[in-house]
Amino acid sequence: MLPNARCFLSMLPMVFLLGSATSVAPIRADDWPGWRGPHQDGTATAEGALDAAGERGLRIVWKREIGSGYSSVSVAGGRAVTQFSAAGSDVVAAFDGATGRELWRARIADTFAGVDGAHDGPRSTPFIDGDRVVAVGPEGHLLMLDVADGRVIWSKHLVDELGGKPPSYGVSASPTVIGDVVVVATGNEKAGFSGLDRRDGRVLWSFGEARVDYHSPVRAQLLGRLQVVAPAHGRLWGLDPSSGEMLWQFEHGGRSNRSHPVVISPAALVFDHSSREATRLRLTRDEGKVAPAADWQGMAFSGYTAPVFHDGTLYGFRERILTALDAADGNVVWRSRSPGVGFVILVDDHLVVLTRKGTVHVAEASADGYREAASLDVLGDVSWTPPSFADGRIYVRGLSGLAAVEVAGSGQAVAEQEPEEEPATKASSDGLAPAGSKLAGFLDRVESADDKKALVDAFMAEQKGFPMIEGDQWAHVVYRGPAQQVGLWGDMFLLAPWHYIREERPLHRVEGTDLFYYSLRLPQDARLEYQLAVDFENQADALNPNQEEGRSVLTMPGFVAADHVDRAADARAGRLESFVLESKAVEGTRKIDVYLPAGYDASDEPLPVIYAGLANEMMEQGQILAAVDGVIEKGAPSFVTVLIHPPERGMPAFVSGREPYIGMLVDELVPRIEKSYRVRTEPAHRGLLGTRDGVVPLWAAFTRPGAFGRIAVRSAYLEPEDATIVREMAAETKIATDFYIGYGHYDWRSDEANFDAPEEHRRIAATLEKSGHRVVLRDFNQGMRWGSWRHHLQEMLEFLVEVESK
Repeated sequence: MLPNARCFLSMLPMVFLLGSATSVAPIRADDWPGWRGPHQDGTATAEGALDAAGERGLRIVWKREIGSGYSSVSVAGGRAVTQFSAAGSDVVAAFDGATGRELWRARIADTFAGVDGAHDGPRSTPFIDGDRVVAVGPEGHLLMLDVADGRVIWSKHLVDELGGKPPSYGVSASPTVIGDVVVVATGNEKAGFSGLDRRDGRVLWSFGEARVDYHSPVRAQLLGRLQVVAPAHGRLWGLDPSSGEMLWQFEHGGRSNRSHPVVISPAALVFDHSSREATRLRLTRDEGKVAPAADWQGMAFSGYTAPVFHDGTLYGFRERILTALDAADGNVVWRSRSPGVGFVILVDDHLVVLTRKGTVHVAEASADGYREAASLDVLGDVSWTPPSFADGRIYVRGLSGLAAVEVAGSGQAVAEQEPEEEPATKASSDGLAPAGSKLAGFLDRVESADDKKALVDAFMAEQKGFPMIEGDQWAHVVYRGPAQQVGLWGDMFLLAPWHYIREERPLHRVEGTDLFYYSLRLPQDARLEYQLAVDFENQADALNPNQEEGRSVLTMPGFVAADHVDRAADARAGRLESFVLESKAVEGTRKIDVYLPAGYDASDEPLPVIYAGLANEMMEQGQILAAVDGVIEKGAPSFVTVLIHPPERGMPAFVSGREPYIGMLVDELVPRIEKSYRVRTEPAHRGLLGTRDGVVPLWAAFTRPGAFGRIAVRSAYLEPEDATIVREMAAETKIATDFYIGYGHYDWRSDEANFDAPEEHRRIAATLEKSGHRVVLRDFNQGMRWGSWRHHLQEMLEFLVEVESK
């Protein structure tokens, strides 16, 4: 299981005073006291602070290391306060806003361990209210601290004392303070939000019969009344902050678990009611009561990145694209791949973006399009928090760093960016044609040509195929046609199984033409799948005839396709039989296919047997029957193949129900096969094969040790928590088993999401070897789909029937 990093040593945190406190100043109009600023709409009140950014650029004022966490930075009275994990504890800490010197830190509890690949540490953003700071820990600790020295004034526990229910990834909703009331999301379906007395923590009210997950209460002035806008699953409320009385409610039925309302006028707000759609809500008075009604429903912004509103336009990220919407009707005004996905605030009529890669960008907030004024790589690390702005400085933090940035003053140098070397196994960092290449020479000729179209026509006609392959290292993806922007995404870039994590890079337009290109430096045996996004519409590369399931396939000269891939689907050497297994373990039935090799009926010799799940995918996309024939024809011993179909309804076993599935496999199916077919019954001659469902064979190897003598998996779909459990089980299992662990160098991985499938496979293999198992570890310069998997099925089958792996 995951390390137990969540136990509590004490309900009251220990406080470490790291610097002398200075006098406490009251909250000023240009402070940023909490989550998304003074009005919780992502907008700073400063004027003129960024006017010179385009001429002067940006510079780092100070930068320091801190621990992991997702809290953004609250700034008031010259102090910057945030939360992070350090030395085994989650803490709240205050820093001098001008110098970055740490003033104090207060312990919340033991470090909160990230779930399913999420990073460790706190999630919520503290709120500075005059001489006090309110902070919420991921387990539900609620602390009121003295802003001068971090002393605990009072504490509560949202779970133990208020009946709260932390969501899966920890309490992430941020508190707000309105008058003498601290408003927090408790997450209880009968009391989603609560108000506590600022002075002593006494509970004043609780409200909300709906599920509340990562929804923060929002302070808002609507219809002339200060109120709390409280989002939840399916509903949105307006509450009186002093009493918790419901002023109005809107039942939208959406299931978004992280919606953030944004007020756009004294009588209107916009919020995401689902992951796909947003609503503009208009409030009117009808016989003394507030009547909310939807003006429009349209494109939602990504739930992790709330938008900002300026001069009739909403700006935010839709998946990885910076998008401007007309607030009047929800229609798209413009979209831009620059500056890369991140978090946006509004300062002095400018958009300030902190990307997930830790870069800061300043651009004019304009309905005319994205026009960047300045940018700077500040953190050099992954960031999952919006920036903050106070005292003329942009405050940013990543998973290991905290920094302050400002417009460079007269005579001050802007930090220069050092170019990083990219290893040959990755795509080139900028996609530009390499110096000395044929493509670079062509681009030089086009630049000086009078008739650019004729030159492009001739160049395209000369090419033998697309993408253009130059030597054994370079591939040039090319698009020609009417388009404003063309993006490229696929195996070659960081790619996770979640669409909002996908990395997309823009193709370079050849100026004065309709030609776009992106150059990739790749291993000489790479096979990668990709798509183009032409004006934000995903499509296959029309110039590339090699396609699979709507994606284009790029193969480098050294790639060798498996010989069974070209066999006709019905050209079988063996015989396929089927039956339905009635299973008590899974409380249902499973269709089972048994492939008997050529010559099975002409011999009495028992044969090795291989079991595999996902039968439909294995046969149709993996072409496993052709792979079996090919292996046997090349001299491998004949063997029987048993293919298990997933349920007709419901999820496959690798997503849910692993234990019942393994029980069915070992206790019911194996005995049935050994009774009905001429197969060897020794575990050493009983193999288990896994591809996308590879976590199930690994799970079976350790929960039923000795049932299978050989396990082969390739690019298993491993959630980080699954991989941790598998490694722990592998370290404890002593019955020797042979393992084939294969993975694609370009399998799903993302720095942003702390997700690295190749690394997980390597770590599992290392643990297995350390535990005394024989392991064959294979790294292929390919991705994580069936188009790549099928080319290695023969090698996996050879391993399972004791043929020396090549």
